[in-house]
Amino acid sequence: MRQSARREAGRKALPNTVLKGAYKILAPYRETTNSFLFKGRLLEKPQELIIKIVKERYVKKANFIDQYTKVLEATSHLAGHPNILKMHDFDYIAQRFCVVTDYFESLSVEEMLSKGQTLPLALILKTLEQTAQVLGLAHREGLQHRHLKLDNILISPESHELRITHFSLPRSATSTVPLRNKVFSVSSDILTLGILLYRLFCFEYPFAHRNELPELVSDKLETKLKTTYRELSPEDIQAICSLFIHSTTRDVNRRLGRYEEFIDEIQRLCLSCKPLVEKKKKQDAEEKRNSLETAFDTVAALRGDLRRPSALPVSEAERSSLTAPGEDENEGGELVWGREGDSLFSLESPIVTFVLIALIGSLLVGFVYKLIF
Repeated sequence: MRQSARREAGRKALPNTVLKGAYKILAPYRETTNSFLFKGRLLEKPQELIIKIVKERYVKKANFIDQYTKVLEATSHLAGHPNILKMHDFDYIAQRFCVVTDYFESLSVEEMLSKGQTLPLALILKTLEQTAQVLGLAHREGLQHRHLKLDNILISPESHELRITHFSLPRSATSTVPLRNKVFSVSSDILTLGILLYRLFCFEYPFAHRNELPELVSDKLETKLKTTYRELSPEDIQAICSLFIHSTTRDVNRRLGRYEEFIDEIQRLCLSCKPLVEKKKKQDAEEKRNSLETAFDTVAALRGDLRRPSALPVSEAERSSLTAPGEDENEGGELVWGREGDSLFSLESPIVTFVLIALIGSLLVGFVYKLIF
């Protein structure tokens, strides 16, 4: 009971918490493996923030904060790049390690892949292009370890914009066992991009073991492209498979040696697929329009409003009335289509219908009476 009361008191006090006199916590956002995330804002200006507070057991874990601080410091050197999430602060606050960044409405690549839903072609290509550009920048700035976890790549489903939260240290950098290739080279970055390409299309890691050849794995990628992205031409499918092979081949001499080669091929694919992407957008818009028309007819039929022939198109005003209630919606929740309400004295009014039926019935009775008598 005491613990639940303490938690409830903490929740109520949470929105009033201000860190370092600059960052105000507004509400819980979500929980990750090693931290709690909160939505917040700057006190000086209306800037939305994410305040990440590392869990206590990780703060106490040996070398965890030291390594985490190193990657945050390394990433902060790239702060001017638009695809790097802006970092305001990272420091110990009240015996907790906190990281304060801009808020970015998004999902991580890991979250997107876990849903198992087919990703739009335009999103995949733009994600690959932007990731390659960030890795290229990190290499030019002398960042030795450019290891990217999929949790640290954030994507906006709407705009397809990408943000990198931070890079990570690979195992080779933290291992006590001396390894031959401790520094990530351009070749290893290209390998990362090739694996990312495969996962964005197929949702799984391409290689079951270290010696598996990408030429064999690409057959599965080709099948996936043909069955899922049927709008792709055979040439574009072959180009994507070839890009995967030349990004992941174990023969370093055959692997792409520059970020620009990877980016150029992705940009060429973007141009080639642009008409297909636009066509897909139009098809989606048409499907949405048709579904709204169907919804209009369905609700109208339920209300007994059958005045509209199904062949007539639904107007924009009527379509919008399906998505948002208008001023004519009464307190009882009865929907009124259009600006004019149903009159009691219109031809569709049940009172008028009753009067007409009674009148016609009396005329028929009088006519039959005259015929008989």
